[in-house]
Amino acid sequence: NKNESKILLYNNVIIKDSTRILKGDNIFIDYQDSLIKYIEINKNAEIANFRYAKIDSIQKKQIFQDILTSKKMDLDFINGELSNLQLSGMAITNFNVIQDTLLKGFNIVSGDTMFIDIKNNIIDNMFVKQNARGSFTPEKRNTDVSSTVVYKAQNIDYQVNKQISFLYDNAEIDYESTILNAGEIFVDWEKNHLEAKEKNNVYPSVHSIGEN
Repeated sequence: NKNESKILLYNNVIIKDSTRILKGDNIFIDYQDSLIKYIEINKNAEIANFRYAKIDSIQKKQIFQDILTSKKMDLDFINGELSNLQLSGMAITNFNVIQDTLLKGFNIVSGDTMFIDIKNNIIDNMFVKQNARGSFTPEKRNTDVSSTVVYKAQNIDYQVNKQISFLYDNAEIDYESTILNAGEIFVDWEKNHLEAKEKNNVYPSVHSIGEN
């Protein structure tokens, strides 16, 4: 196809634009009509994404950095804009939770594989497959969550745009020295609300750290 071109870059590649930095041992780029259509990053894949947000409603916006790493990444683009990506192998995402330009907190999520949807250069939805775990540290002035929340499950569907999460299969949440276990757990981060359900004979249970 005369309107399509491909580029393969080798050995500790770094690609920069105005909003992100891509790194990897090898990077393959597929162009369509002079626009990026697809990128594959092999070995030591890393993306640094830059966004602006406020610590509070009074202060000026400042720059914040999200970091995504994995063994391999596949990035799909629509009209030259990043649309979705897949992180495969030791996937880790460190990202700032921002709503209406206000910083809500910082989330670290890891798992075997991640599928991420991007809208307007922001993580919109994230599905973490197998060995999913993470922690959310709130910006206390901007959320009702008062301390760090540690969570894990086999799979997690994190709808960042709605600030809700679904933890599936052997789900666990540790918050303020109290541990909630269940087959499934629903979390509304904005309202500081949890719902736990039975699944595969794993029933909701609560205990405090240090409890006999």
